[in-house]
Amino acid sequence: MDEMVTKSIVKSTVFTYNTLLNAYVGRKDRSGVGEILRLMEKEPVVFSVATYSILIQWYSSSGDIGEVEKIFEEMRERKIEIDVYVYSSMISWNCRLGNMKRAFALFDEMAQRNVAPNAHTYGALIGGVCKAGQMEAAEILLEEMQSKGIDLNMIIFNTMIDGYCKRGMMDEALRLQTIMERKGFNADVFTFNILANGLCKLHRNFGIYDKFANALLDAVQSMKVGDGFSEEAKALGMALGVSCLNGIEEAEAQCALLNSESLCDGDGISLP
Repeated sequence: MDEMVTKSIVKSTVFTYNTLLNAYVGRKDRSGVGEILRLMEKEPVVFSVATYSILIQWYSSSGDIGEVEKIFEEMRERKIEIDVYVYSSMISWNCRLGNMKRAFALFDEMAQRNVAPNAHTYGALIGGVCKAGQMEAAEILLEEMQSKGIDLNMIIFNTMIDGYCKRGMMDEALRLQTIMERKGFNADVFTFNILANGLCKLHRNFGIYDKFANALLDAVQSMKVGDGFSEEAKALGMALGVSCLNGIEEAEAQCALLNSESLCDGDGISLP
């Protein structure tokens, strides 16, 4: 850490320390984070909720399970009011680990302490249950979000569509895409990549495949802008092996290529 910076913050407030700590965490600067914590301990500076939140983010990103739980328990012991951001970070962390029981326990604790969840909280839980194949639970969480007036977003819709596609439930995936678009969220290149991957899993069942390939074709056509296709559609075409075709030719080539054994080998398609 720069010596002048170090000297200038020796008598700074917790806000200043948090600002610097957050900056070093964002840069993944381990020595910088360590130096700020050393200075805070030396002064000493009492940690705020923001300090703990930054530290949870730091140790989560480095995969240090023990430190994450230690910090969270320290907040409880000090009777620090845990806010939605800390809870959401803890829930997200546990969802990524596949520890859904712990994640929902924290979610229930939020309700008991009258801490209102936000879109990030629900997004983490929906991602976790989708990964675990619990699509009914994801639908319940989605409904709960709407009933509480929490804004939906593309990430949540794409996560759920992906969950359905990975289980071959293309009817449900396309149903959710329709709901998404009715709510004002236009399918993006990630949505179509997810749907393409779902189709790849069906390519040996040609009756089912044809039904959904045509649906995907209609969806790609809906992205048409003027005389050509949007950048998202072109990106999808490139992902499927179509270089720079225009208009309807591009969309037809995309869906035709989905039926190719070389592309639909069960491993899915990845965007560049």
